[in-house]
Amino acid sequence: MTSFGSSGAPHPLRTRREIGDALAQYRAGLEACLVLLRRLEAVAEQQRLRSDARDYQTLAAEGETRQQLTHALLAIEPGLRDARTLLQGVDPAQLDAEPNYRLVTTLRAQVRELIDAIQAVDAASLRSLADAELARRSALASLEAGEHTLAAYRRVLVPDVGHASLVDRRG
Repeated sequence: MTSFGSSGAPHPLRTRREIGDALAQYRAGLEACLVLLRRLEAVAEQQRLRSDARDYQTLAAEGETRQQLTHALLAIEPGLRDARTLLQGVDPAQLDAEPNYRLVTTLRAQVRELIDAIQAVDAASLRSLADAELARRSALASLEAGEHTLAAYRRVLVPDVGHASLVDRRG
C-alpha cells in the first residue's frame, strides 16, 4: 500500500484513534473533491464543445462556473493537507490495519484519474482555440492581402484626377 508522504519511520505519537480520525477526515475531503471534480469535468467538456463551436460568449460564462468550482476545491485543500500531515510517518502496517485506508487509497486514485481526464479535455479545448486563432489570423491576412490588391487595381483602373488631366492635355 502507498503511504502518504511517509518518512519511513513510524510516528510514535499517533494513536489508532488519531489515525482513524485522520483517515476519516481525508476520506471526507476526497469524497467532496470527487463531487467537485465530476462537476468540473462536465464544465470542462462543455467548454471543449463551446471551443469547437466557436461559442465564445457561452465559453466565458462557463469559465465563471469553472472558477467557482476551482475555488471550492482550493477551500478543501487545507483539510486534506492537515490529514496528510497527521498520516505522515505512520507505520504502513498501522495504516493497512485501518478500515478506511483502502478506501482512501482508492479515492486518491480516482481523484488523480479525474484530474488527468480534465487536463486532457482542457488540452483539446486549447488546441481548438489555437486552431481558431490560426484560422482568424489567416482570414485577417487574406483580407489584408485582398485590400492591398484592390487598392492596386484601383490605382490602375481608376487613376487619380491629377493623372487624368495630364492625359486630357496631351491627347
